[in-house]
Amino acid sequence: MPKDARSFYSDLNHQISKHDTVDLCVDCDVFGTLLADFTSSSLNIPLMKALQWFRQQGYRIRIVSSHPIRAEALLRESDFDQSFFPVVDKKDLSSPHNYVIALRIDDEPIMNSSSESPQYVATYHPHSAEFQAFLSAFLGEEIAPPDPKNIKRMLIVDDDLGRYMSPSFFFKNSEIPVEVGYATNSKKALKIIDDWISQGYGLDLISCDDNRKGMGEHGVSVLTTLMQHIENINPNYLPPQMFIHSKGDVDIPLDFKWGTPDSLQFQEFQAMAREGKFYDFILGLTSAKCFENHHFFSTKLRKYCNQHWGTNFATSASEQHFYYNPKASLDLEDIQNLIGPKNSSENIFDRCRTDQISSLRGRKRLSYLKGWEYAAGIDFKNAVGDAVVGRLAFDKEDIETLKSQDLQTPIILCIEKYDPKYISLLSHVEGVILLGEDPPHLKLILDNAGISGILTMDREDNQREKKLILEGKTLIYCNKYWDDDKEEWALRNIFVSVGDTVSIDYDIVATSSMHESSSEEEIIGQFFPIEIPYQKSFTHYPPHHFSRLSSAADSLRKKYSSLTIVSNADTAEQIGEACLQKSEGIGLIRSEHMFYEPDHLELLQKIMTTDNNEERQHALNALQVLHSKDIDALLCAAKKIEPPFPLTFRLLDAPLEEFCPPHQQKTIIDRVGETQGRGVQFALQTQGLYEMQIKALFESIQRSSYTPNIRIMVPHLRTVDEALRVKNMISPLADQIPFEFGGMIETVESVKNIESLAPHFHFASIGTNDLMSDLMGGIHRVDYEGITEWMIENKVKGDSPFKKMPPILQDTMQYIANASRTANPNIHLSACGQHMGTDEIAPDLALSIGLDSISVPNRDILSVRLLSAYYANAKRHDLNKAGKTKITESSITQSDLLQRYKI
Repeated sequence: MPKDARSFYSDLNHQISKHDTVDLCVDCDVFGTLLADFTSSSLNIPLMKALQWFRQQGYRIRIVSSHPIRAEALLRESDFDQSFFPVVDKKDLSSPHNYVIALRIDDEPIMNSSSESPQYVATYHPHSAEFQAFLSAFLGEEIAPPDPKNIKRMLIVDDDLGRYMSPSFFFKNSEIPVEVGYATNSKKALKIIDDWISQGYGLDLISCDDNRKGMGEHGVSVLTTLMQHIENINPNYLPPQMFIHSKGDVDIPLDFKWGTPDSLQFQEFQAMAREGKFYDFILGLTSAKCFENHHFFSTKLRKYCNQHWGTNFATSASEQHFYYNPKASLDLEDIQNLIGPKNSSENIFDRCRTDQISSLRGRKRLSYLKGWEYAAGIDFKNAVGDAVVGRLAFDKEDIETLKSQDLQTPIILCIEKYDPKYISLLSHVEGVILLGEDPPHLKLILDNAGISGILTMDREDNQREKKLILEGKTLIYCNKYWDDDKEEWALRNIFVSVGDTVSIDYDIVATSSMHESSSEEEIIGQFFPIEIPYQKSFTHYPPHHFSRLSSAADSLRKKYSSLTIVSNADTAEQIGEACLQKSEGIGLIRSEHMFYEPDHLELLQKIMTTDNNEERQHALNALQVLHSKDIDALLCAAKKIEPPFPLTFRLLDAPLEEFCPPHQQKTIIDRVGETQGRGVQFALQTQGLYEMQIKALFESIQRSSYTPNIRIMVPHLRTVDEALRVKNMISPLADQIPFEFGGMIETVESVKNIESLAPHFHFASIGTNDLMSDLMGGIHRVDYEGITEWMIENKVKGDSPFKKMPPILQDTMQYIANASRTANPNIHLSACGQHMGTDEIAPDLALSIGLDSISVPNRDILSVRLLSAYYANAKRHDLNKAGKTKITESSITQSDLLQRYKI
């Protein structure tokens, strides 16, 4: 530690001890510089530490400025508590009883000298070696000042910049030290030059403003004066680079003998004055549009410094946002542009805008059709996917006819009531209109397949004389409207039939009164009986647009967590799409979705309903052949992906309402019982059903040259006995083919039995949709009245608990994770369900409770990858030797869940 610094520090402590209060007066220019440097590696970081040190000791730090409004603007955008940093107008500064340390950028006193002024020891330039020694003294660490010979010196002559802030603000984040001299005219510029030359330092760059009105002299004249002065002292000190910044072209006189100055469109200072936005410009708090309009960055000058000096000056609007405003959130485009060798992903992702990431799931919207008074849409209670404009079809024959006319035409299938036979048509359509009630899983089927849909017409519209009626193959749109000509209400009927163009959209509406004091919104569907164009302003990002950003996100996520992002996929096409989206595996293959084709469905219904063992076995054999061919297609798509990734094959979970007409449902319930119509409970009472699936799966694997990392998952588990019966069924049929065994944790009973179930699993997946339903007492996700009543009773506000995870679901998932890990430390834990793709906090929860993977539809893969990187970076988990995230123990127990939520 330098002796003079030690002495000064000792004197400082002695003086402080004499006074009850101590003020550190910081000039506003210095404070602005500190804030600009806060995220950089410059020498001013220790000064920030100094300010924090004084604050921790209980001393006041006053920001002294001749422009107090500007200083207050600085504070508002900083991370500091304003109560600790009162702003004082320089002319009003008077504190005779306080001991003051003053920090200045230039030699002008921070206060007027008078007997009433406070006492202060000295002023320091924050970049000076003396001040670095002072900081070393009380921080207890050596801070080596830069070698003066290695400092690059830049002189800027401009009449505008100094009105608002220090010029050094614009030249931060350099990897080498740069000293910026600033002068408003040639007289002050000559003083700076003489000071540098007297210390034996030359100039590396001069830039002059060509603004005679402000400086009283032309920039070329100023430059001529300065160059001549330097040459007269010592030609070796002449700068190798000169710039003239001007609004227009600059005429260089013929007798200018030092080369041709480069011309800059240096308009930022004029823009600050002209627009009156200098408070925002102080911290760079401007939109990209403002940068574009005013050329805020002189990229030519900074690029010269970066190229010839090795500096790292920002040269784009994105870098301006990142470097000069530590509090600003970054747009996705900013982050995309900043990804590179000189910027760490950690510094970038901790400032990304999560709302923009969520919008990547975004939907294509329809434009408002101005001038069409009948364009009020018919409301539907639910919507999924983007807006679609297409030709109307009502059945398979209509689709085939329309496709024969134009293979590329978008088709919207309209059905009055759900029937399993329609599922096989989904691969041929872009949109679905369901007039009647939708079954619980239809929205998931559409979402997983990437198909848009509007489901369950709002019957309240009928009461308002706004109706949609299906008669045969004609939709009748009825709307009551005000006729301006007749000055009375009139009815308008529009008839649309097969092949007519219609539009489906979604609308975002405020939630109902059950969500009072909530700002959440709900998405509903809308139908229009005409063609409405898409919004021109809609920006749809193709998958490759953020490829560089998503790759950086993946690296960051893997650095700080063991979480993988996998897809839900039921077909070969969906597995191919998962590959394009950079999915890291298939976390959920819903095998029941392979049985919707008419020939499959007929055989499955026979198996589910017949009491004749011979008939059942015949149907099982036939369905096994078809099922095995479907699995062949899956494996064929999967083996194109290198390296091989996990395929999680869920055994059949066949909700009866999705596969059987009402009379068959009654027959089955009479046979198996009211509570045994789902998942493994139904399969274990239907002889040969799971054996057929398991045989088909392993037959396909044996035929294929591809040996996948196959995981077999049992749905809707409740007890250990159910799990063991299926596990014992699989092992003899595997025929030496390796597999992993696991189950879905999606019932309250499986939650209660998780400690007993986990030791028998290689993996387990939390099915958030059905688990939420069971936690609510069996309320379906499409039982809107039941959901409303439950939310009111349980004081849950905001979105539906099937879209956003309420506390009961979050706490239950936390318990499942902890109990599973306790019973089986090697278990692979995952979660799937609508929440994981639609709830912004889902990746954060997954990281917090230590899940190994989350499985979402392909359309959500990109946004979940980016959100996971954001949250992983924010938490920065420590990984153990096995690369697993270390889990923070939670105090929540099963008794807590039972008592708190009465489950």
